[in-house]
Amino acid sequence: MKTLKIIPGLIFLLTLGLLSSCTKPNRPAELSIDAQTLEFDSSVLSRSFNVVNIGDDLLVVEAYSDENWVSVIGGKVSLSNAATSLINVQIHPEFFQEYGVYTADLYVNSNGGNFIVPLVVYYSQSASAILALDLDYLKFSTNSLQNYFTLYNDGSEDLNFLLQTEASWIQFSQEIGTIAINNEQKIYVNVDRTALLPGIYSAEINITTSGGNAILDVDMDVEVYSITFFNPVYTAIEIKTSRYDPIVVDPGERYSFVFNNNPSSFRYSANTIGETAEGNPLGVRINWEETIDVSDFDSPTFNLNVSSDYFFMAVKNTGNYNLEMWSVNYGNDFQIDDDFNIPNDGIEYGVAYYEAFEDTDIYARLSGTSDDVKWSQGVEFVFPWTENQYILLSNNFKKSAVIRTGMKSTSAQQLKVKAFNKSAEKSKGSIDLYNKK
Repeated sequence: MKTLKIIPGLIFLLTLGLLSSCTKPNRPAELSIDAQTLEFDSSVLSRSFNVVNIGDDLLVVEAYSDENWVSVIGGKVSLSNAATSLINVQIHPEFFQEYGVYTADLYVNSNGGNFIVPLVVYYSQSASAILALDLDYLKFSTNSLQNYFTLYNDGSEDLNFLLQTEASWIQFSQEIGTIAINNEQKIYVNVDRTALLPGIYSAEINITTSGGNAILDVDMDVEVYSITFFNPVYTAIEIKTSRYDPIVVDPGERYSFVFNNNPSSFRYSANTIGETAEGNPLGVRINWEETIDVSDFDSPTFNLNVSSDYFFMAVKNTGNYNLEMWSVNYGNDFQIDDDFNIPNDGIEYGVAYYEAFEDTDIYARLSGTSDDVKWSQGVEFVFPWTENQYILLSNNFKKSAVIRTGMKSTSAQQLKVKAFNKSAEKSKGSIDLYNKK
C-alpha cells in the first residue's frame, strides 16, 4: 500500500520537472537596427531608420550625436519584445561654413547593445542659379529719397534678373542684369514724390530671375509720419491704440499708423490667440503692451515677436481616426485642455500658441476610442528655442502607454483651417518688440 501512495507523487514530480525543462527563460533585451550608414546631400537632409528589440526584457534606447548640425527625433524610446520604433535624423546645413563633405557619428546606445552609425553629408552647390535677397520690405520716410536691397546668386550658374513695378514713383538703378556665381548686385531704389498728395503709398517690386522669383514690398511716406507694425507670427494680431480703431494684422502682413508729424511717443497694446471655426479660443493669449519713445526714430518699423517661452503648434493627421480632446503640457502647472478636432485628411493645420518647456508632453485622443497619442519634447519633436518657433506634430497612431486622467475636455470643436504664412523678413532698421509674460 505504501508503494501505491508513492507512485502518484513520483509521477507529479516527474511531470513538474519536464514542464520546467520546457519553459523558455527570458532573453535579455537586445538591440537591432536596420542602418549601417546614413548619407545625405543638399536636397536630402532627413533620413530615418528602425530600432528593434529582439530580446524579451524591456529595451531602453537613446540615440544622439555630438555635432550641433545633427538633430535626432525619436531618439529616446523604450521597447518591449519585438517592438520597433522609427528614429529620424535631420541635418542643418546652416551650421556649415562652406561646401564640402561633412561626417559625424550617431551613437545608438541601449541596455541591449550599442551601435555607431556613420553620417555622411555631401553638401554641394546647386547645379543652377539660385536667387537670394537680403530683405523683402523697403520703407521710405518723408525725407528719404533712396534705399537699396541686394540680390545674391547662391547657385552654380549665372543669374539673370528683371525688376518691374506698376508704381510710377519708383525707379531702379538697374532693371535688368546678370549676376555671376557667388556674386551679388546691390539695387538702389529711388522715389519721386512730385505731385503726390500727403499720405502713405504702397507698391510691389516684382523680381523675376533664372533662379527663382520674389516680391519686395515698398512703403513711402509723403509729408506724413508713419509707424509700421509687422506680424511675423502664425496667428492674426489685434492692435489697439488710443487714437485709432482696433485693427487686425494677418500673419506676414503689416499695418501703418499715420500721423501729420512725429508724435514723440506711441502707446499700443496687442494680442493674438488661436481659435476654432466657431471662434472659441485655443491655447494661450499672447500679449504686447508698452509705450514706445519714437522721438528719435524716422518712421520706424516694428516686429511683434513671440519669445521662445512659447511655441506654435501645427498638426498633420494621415491615419484612420480623427484627433480630438487635446492636452498640451499634460501633467504640469501649465496644462491646457483644448477641444478641437483634426480630421485625417493629411492637411497641415495651424492651432495655437502654448508654453514651451523642456518636458512638454502633448496628448490627443483617437476619436471614438479610449486610446491616446503622445508626443514629447526631445523625442517626437524638438524645440529650436528661437523666437516665433513652431512645431509640426505628425500622427502615426502609435498608442501611448499612459492614459490621461482628470481631463477637463469633454467635447470637440471643429478646427478653423488656417494656411501657414511665412514669417516676414526683417527690414533694415526694424525694431523687435516681444510679447509680455
